[in-house]
Amino acid sequence: MDRLEHESFYVADERARGCGNAAPADLGLTFVAKNEFDLDPAPLRGIAIPHPADCEPRRTPRNPKWLPTRRDRRDAGWPRLTSAANAGWGEPRIVAAPDAGAVRIGMTWRQFFVTSASFSRKAGRTMFFEGPHEPASYRRRETDYRSTDLQFQPLVIEWVLDGKVIHSYYVDSVEERDTGVLVFRENKAHQAYFDDPLIDEKLSAAAAVLTRYPDVVFERELGTDLIEPRSWRITKDIFDDRRVDYTEAQRDAVRNLLVGAGGAAPLGRVWEAIGGCPANARRIANAMLVARVVGFPNRQRSTGDTLAVLPRAPARPGRLREFLRSFVPETPR
Repeated sequence: MDRLEHESFYVADERARGCGNAAPADLGLTFVAKNEFDLDPAPLRGIAIPHPADCEPRRTPRNPKWLPTRRDRRDAGWPRLTSAANAGWGEPRIVAAPDAGAVRIGMTWRQFFVTSASFSRKAGRTMFFEGPHEPASYRRRETDYRSTDLQFQPLVIEWVLDGKVIHSYYVDSVEERDTGVLVFRENKAHQAYFDDPLIDEKLSAAAAVLTRYPDVVFERELGTDLIEPRSWRITKDIFDDRRVDYTEAQRDAVRNLLVGAGGAAPLGRVWEAIGGCPANARRIANAMLVARVVGFPNRQRSTGDTLAVLPRAPARPGRLREFLRSFVPETPR
């Protein structure tokens, strides 16, 4: 592509951002066949033209103001866990909330870190967060079309010895994927936390307890990735449009388009099917992404040639709540 063609694309893209007479169909964008966020191969081939914002140089990830004391993991003076059972931890016990929601709500406004809350459309209930990284993780899950349900502070794992709780661990979050897999996560601001032997041994013990169940995984999520300025801004822009109204006719038009195209079509055609002001059509598409009407990447700038797909139905709907209810204690705590 020469300089003149690139400038023409940029002008056309800028026209599509406003509420003038330019429609997505006027852009003449090339259809993208496949990108890293889509698992299924697309039927067509084309050239992906990056958004100008994606061509900016990346900033160096910022570190938190406080990091744990650095300890050499090979230091024999620090305990290294091989098995919670033979380390005197006792037997593990998983406890969930009676309503299969948050087992702990930290909204006391007295911590040195931020506490916050948000109503999740996917979960149909309010999520409560501790610190700045849990809300960032929540927005990433809420805007991911492959995510069908989520819960923060879903479980506490207790290790009981002689009737006493020796250790306990509160899981940060759990996500139900459209495949039926449950993904439990721990968020930390920096890799230095995960490298700390005392933190690492507790997370390893928790992962061993949870992954005993089928289709359950445990992940460690870095805050430096969650708040990376570019992807954080893109996800936040989509999240802010989650309550934009659209009609049933617009929803059905998008679904019919994707079904008729074999499950995948350029995002520009989705905007065209929504109709109306091009800028408002983009916002409606973002709201439909949260509602799983349409699927497209939530961590890169979308253009008219971005691949949009029809989200698949959940493989095991309601599995997350069913899993949590199985650990509600018979006697209220």
